[in-house]
Amino acid sequence: MDRTTRDPPRRRVAQACSTCRGRKIRCDAGVPKCSLCVDLNVDCVYLDSQYSKIDAGTRVVLERIQRLEDRLFSSSPFSVADTSVEPEQPNSFEHGHNDTQLTLPVSHEANADHVYRWPIVQEILDRGLPETENAERLSTFPKLYDVTDIFLVEPSRHSSDIGIESWHLFDDESLQYFRRQPRIGSNDFWDILPEYENLISAFFANIHAFYPIIRQEQVYKTLHTVFSSEVDQHGLQDDERQSQYCVLLMVLCLGALAASGNVLLPKMPLQPDNSPQVLWERRQDNPANDNQVGIEFSNSLEDRLWKKAQLLLGSVSLDDSLEAGQCFTLASVYLGAKGRPVDSDHNIHVAARKCKLIARRETLIHKEYPEFSDPFRRLFWVVYVNESDFASEFSLTPPSGMTLFEDIVPYPSPDDTDSEMDYDIGLNKTLMSTSLPDPGPYDNFAAFQVSTSSAIRRFINRATAVLYSPHEVRRKENHTTYIMRLHRLVSELRSHHEAIHKNLPSFLLSTDPSDFWPQINPGKSTSTDTLDRTRFSNHLWNVARLRGRYFAGLYIINRPLLENVLLNPHLIDLHPSKTAVLDCCRDCLVGCSGFIKTFFNEPANCLTNLFATGMATFTMVIILMVATTAPAFRLLLPPDIDSVIAMGRQNMRRFSACVKEFEWHNVELEKVDRGRHKINRTGS
Repeated sequence: MDRTTRDPPRRRVAQACSTCRGRKIRCDAGVPKCSLCVDLNVDCVYLDSQYSKIDAGTRVVLERIQRLEDRLFSSSPFSVADTSVEPEQPNSFEHGHNDTQLTLPVSHEANADHVYRWPIVQEILDRGLPETENAERLSTFPKLYDVTDIFLVEPSRHSSDIGIESWHLFDDESLQYFRRQPRIGSNDFWDILPEYENLISAFFANIHAFYPIIRQEQVYKTLHTVFSSEVDQHGLQDDERQSQYCVLLMVLCLGALAASGNVLLPKMPLQPDNSPQVLWERRQDNPANDNQVGIEFSNSLEDRLWKKAQLLLGSVSLDDSLEAGQCFTLASVYLGAKGRPVDSDHNIHVAARKCKLIARRETLIHKEYPEFSDPFRRLFWVVYVNESDFASEFSLTPPSGMTLFEDIVPYPSPDDTDSEMDYDIGLNKTLMSTSLPDPGPYDNFAAFQVSTSSAIRRFINRATAVLYSPHEVRRKENHTTYIMRLHRLVSELRSHHEAIHKNLPSFLLSTDPSDFWPQINPGKSTSTDTLDRTRFSNHLWNVARLRGRYFAGLYIINRPLLENVLLNPHLIDLHPSKTAVLDCCRDCLVGCSGFIKTFFNEPANCLTNLFATGMATFTMVIILMVATTAPAFRLLLPPDIDSVIAMGRQNMRRFSACVKEFEWHNVELEKVDRGRHKINRTGS
């Protein structure tokens, strides 16, 4: 049997010129000419202008990631394997289904579950148990093997009885509902239409900034088409699919959630009577009161719209279209905002599968030059980031495999216009969306934002796949050799990490329109332009997430070395690279501290998928707490570490207002905190 190392799969660059495509060789996408065209002294023509539209900073990010991929995949397995281990069995998968191509690993040890299982963490937890705690009290707090099990141990309290007979927006049942509302008092369907338009506006004002996968013209067109067909009782038009209707329902549902004001998280510390213990016990004793607005919600417009959407999601699940992918992405966002991460993960997985099928279908139809619309590119990469965020913690199902197409589907293109957005509303009524600013600059900004966030997420996925493979355990027998090789790999990843963030477009890290308006809307200086500037700003949470990913990358890259020192403290003093290794440990602690501070200072709400942020915060707080007990780290700890730990615990209390299961995590953090203080007091 051939045991030779296979060549790594060929990776596609963001753009290839016609000469390289014709010769079927790799193009380095050089501007104005690639290296092959320079050598051949021929014109270098890029058939698609997408790559040239990416700004210089984002282009550097892509190029650095491409070079990193080439180096990581140039040897097996990822230049980390110790030469003393037995040869690896050849991969039996066919090309295109090789697991090494799945840059989002099926299993890894970067998650909170792995850190929670560290022996030193379990020891500190045992020491943190209150001395007065009896067996009956212990049963209040379930002892779990993994910290993600808490999301599974309790049966769902959500009723399967939808209680809505029709998914239509303009039916008699909806009219009767609006007539009962004192603020509206609707007499006919014309009074309902502005209410729905207001919800669309609320969606684009509060949610579109985080998930720019829907065009507002698309939604308004669907709403007015539905209004015309249902009020005139003509039924759906031939070109109107259920998936398009479902997108409209999800936009309205999320708009109603945003407009309700129930998504903002508390900023002030909770009162003493709302400690993690009290909150958890209260929840066990009164599960029906889990959501204080539950009774009000059951009769709200948001609830009605969600139930209507549920009636359609079943049939839409069989539709592998762009709109179907949008439906399940928005459903994932909604369920995440309602504090249901398992259900949110399921829906983003369905959306990812649909994106994978659409991409595969396109590559089969147009093998040489697959063409992907800009709306699909946005959807693909938004889903990619969100599926990766869930997969970084959950292992309920294997990833969808959409990462097989991450080198084929381009990033969104700035300045890409879609003529199908021009339409006649067909109504003798002014469309509310006509008063909104020109969407062009906002679409440009979203393209920059999605491209940059996706590129950084790809880098973190690669670092996770390389550093946290469960098979690495076999290679830790020769400690000195393993640490030296791991340190070289960490240094390489760190170099790319710093270069990527150093070259980020500066306007993505600012909320001042004057910083980024010339970049996303070049060549304009009119009174309308000035007015649009005042209406448009980068959302604080997007800036926080981008900064947070920098610190998360710093933490992910350096944590394997910190873990090794923490779990093998007797070996570090004898290692020839002790100083360099401890410097990496310091960088890991800096990453934890910076991440916690970033999300402590910025406003947060339930619309931003707090599950992944909360789980990362939980893990980092534990690492900081444990580090305070390790003698090897005493000179490495940040001077404000106790303050940072308090910030992290406060963040978790805030996040638990959305994700109720985080109350259990808060209890565990309280135990670790008590345990570390006992250890530090006794000096053992």
